[in-house]
Amino acid sequence: MEGKKPNFQSQVEKGVHALLQVIEKRKESKKESLLQEDHMVNLQFTLKKVSKQQKIIKLKLPNGLTEEHKDVCLFVKDMDKKDREYEKSVRDVKTVLKSKGISCVSEIIPLKALKLEHKPFEAKRNLSNRFDVFLADARIIRLLPSYLGKAFFGRKRLPVQVRMDAKDLKAEFEAAINNSRCVFSGKGPVGMATVGSTRMSAAELVQNIVTSAEQLVAAVPGGMENIRNIHIKTPDSMAIPVYTSLGSANDVKLPRTEKQREPVAADEVTTVENARVKVYPSGIVKLVDESGKALEKPKKLKKAVKRAGKRGAKRPLGKAKQKATVKANKRQKPQGKKRKVK
Repeated sequence: MEGKKPNFQSQVEKGVHALLQVIEKRKESKKESLLQEDHMVNLQFTLKKVSKQQKIIKLKLPNGLTEEHKDVCLFVKDMDKKDREYEKSVRDVKTVLKSKGISCVSEIIPLKALKLEHKPFEAKRNLSNRFDVFLADARIIRLLPSYLGKAFFGRKRLPVQVRMDAKDLKAEFEAAINNSRCVFSGKGPVGMATVGSTRMSAAELVQNIVTSAEQLVAAVPGGMENIRNIHIKTPDSMAIPVYTSLGSANDVKLPRTEKQREPVAADEVTTVENARVKVYPSGIVKLVDESGKALEKPKKLKKAVKRAGKRGAKRPLGKAKQKATVKANKRQKPQGKKRKVK
């Protein structure tokens, strides 16, 4: 947010001051007397244009989110896949964590335990509600969507990846727990990331919010022009605006995410001098010269180019074409005379 940082920071300072005042008033009321003293502060932003690309943005916070009462769950790889018992995997991981001085993990769940004991949807939902943070071994992170399902990924309770073979394992765990991230699902314009808590001072909150906003703007498809507004809020408070843009969505240019299909290598043609046939994955066949420039295709070469295209493309026929081919073959087959039944 270069060029707008001083103004944006002053707006954030006003927003944080207003948010803290709202929380203090709610604490003084009788209805809110039983609530926890600490509230997580979220940064909520709205895009002008939604990119279909799913993306996870990691946010490095100047002031960490560490809390003494935070419950952390760790998903790990099975040490022995053949053994039905998974307690050995739990003991081995506990030994490793203790030797590295890591005491923040409340529970360790191997992949086999996740499969056997948390298979029903109700069990998965209860698990997602039990812990504040979920960590996962980098070696099994790709397998978790099928094991956890909507109870986690539908509610954006995605596990944070940690490398169990890292040289400084304690620093790896601290970075995963203290920092934050934002998930772009590609299905809606609103995104949210946790950037602090009310136990922090106002200056620390402002620093975290400004730093997080800068990182989000740099990673969001379309950049600063694609940000409609930014709010700060707690899970149960009103959203306080700190930035608003009146620009049109037509001015936003999103980067292309679709990969361009490259044509296959050009094949030689013996019927035309200094010419080659280039077959594209879409099935299009073009006659080109040695430099790759397209040439006009003579009528007498249509059949030759068509044959070359079939050899190069090797694309299966669609259902409609398959049915048409079957019907055409049936028409061509000579049918015998039907015998009259007396």
